[in-house]
Amino acid sequence: MNCEWLIQDGRERLILFFAGWGMDARPFRGILSESSDILVLFGYHQHSDNSMLADVCSRYTRCDVLAWSLGVVIAGHWCSASAVSVSRVVALNGTPYPAHDKKGIPHERFNGTLDQLSKTSLQQFYRRMCHNKETLSHFLQSAPMRKGDDLYCELEFLQKQPPAPESCFTGAIVSSHDRIIPPENQRYCWREAGVPYRDIDAPHFLFDGITDWQELLNA
Repeated sequence: MNCEWLIQDGRERLILFFAGWGMDARPFRGILSESSDILVLFGYHQHSDNSMLADVCSRYTRCDVLAWSLGVVIAGHWCSASAVSVSRVVALNGTPYPAHDKKGIPHERFNGTLDQLSKTSLQQFYRRMCHNKETLSHFLQSAPMRKGDDLYCELEFLQKQPPAPESCFTGAIVSSHDRIIPPENQRYCWREAGVPYRDIDAPHFLFDGITDWQELLNA
């Protein structure tokens, strides 16, 4: 797992942002924060030092977690295994299930993405993720710099992950135009888990138009 500071200004609060598959920090650099430092996590198939992350969190008086897409799975596992005290854990267009026909990405869709991964299919994925031309244009201006083999290894790693515990999540946001993880699957998952969620009018990539990370914590 890689990490990169988006904002490191010595504030008292920290937001850990678990990004989705295939991401790095680039698509999120334009989002500001008035109250928290922001550390983005990505590249989950690579070896990570969890003690380092715990040490970073220990320097803050408060730690919150935002997790997007398949990053929700990794965030759920980390929160349940870590001794770090976390105030809020909010899922954004994701569930603790990497592949699940009722609670996550349908198995056929997940397998198809993995089996057919290429430069062309990646661009198709971005189009589905952004839903409209304006959001896609903004995303491509700061698209992640990840290579094909790296993307395949990460997606294969995520596919093999067991479902994460649901109990650590305090809230969720579900985009009504999500074409990656069906909104109805997300809603069903959170209703079954007893986790409150709110619907928003946005695509899977819900960050276009977000100006402050705090907006996403208010699930």
